[in-house]
Amino acid sequence: MDNDKKQFFSLAKKSKQTVLLLNTDKKIAKDVKKLRDRYLTLQKNAKDKDAVFENLMAILDEVEKLRIKYELSEPHFIQIAWLVQFDQEIPENDIEKMYKKSNHRIIKNEYGENIVYLPIYPETTIKDLGESFNAVKEIAKKFYWGKARYKRLKSRRKLQHHLNVFNYKKSGLNDEEVKRRFNEEVAVDNRDIIVKNDVPKIVKNLTKGAKKLLKNKHKN
Repeated sequence: MDNDKKQFFSLAKKSKQTVLLLNTDKKIAKDVKKLRDRYLTLQKNAKDKDAVFENLMAILDEVEKLRIKYELSEPHFIQIAWLVQFDQEIPENDIEKMYKKSNHRIIKNEYGENIVYLPIYPETTIKDLGESFNAVKEIAKKFYWGKARYKRLKSRRKLQHHLNVFNYKKSGLNDEEVKRRFNEEVAVDNRDIIVKNDVPKIVKNLTKGAKKLLKNKHKN
């Protein structure tokens, strides 16, 4: 009993179960069988590989209509299509791999940038999102900064301090004034204290870092 409670049913498995359950209904099973019979007939009469592919695309379009007819969310499409093509459930070892390839969307915003996002369905849980997050993040990196640009900075705290120094300098303060303002307003302990000569070095390193990041972007 304890094992049942701990078992995690992913979005892929839940969608598969739902379709298999619904297929026990005579009306739905009839619709699925009708599509499968049509698919087999088309493929039997196909003259070449192009025709086979075109037939498959046409049937998958009908599968999508069937999914919408029965008000099922998008993840259910794969299992319905599998029933139509192979008349069986998706093998347990394959289902997660198949869903991972289709669990994200890529759209372009008004500026032509690629936006990667995870759709949320009625069956989606926080754990489902967590399972998908890392894989989708890797895809997003390729569209923006590239792998080199997404390496973790050694110290976000240190970077923020340097940005504060840069903003003080940008506001028109001289190096001595920047040092004083930073040590009074930002520095928390002796590790944060800066001296006057640190100011130009910090500003220079920040601008060099920005140029390096942009260079990495253009390489990817």
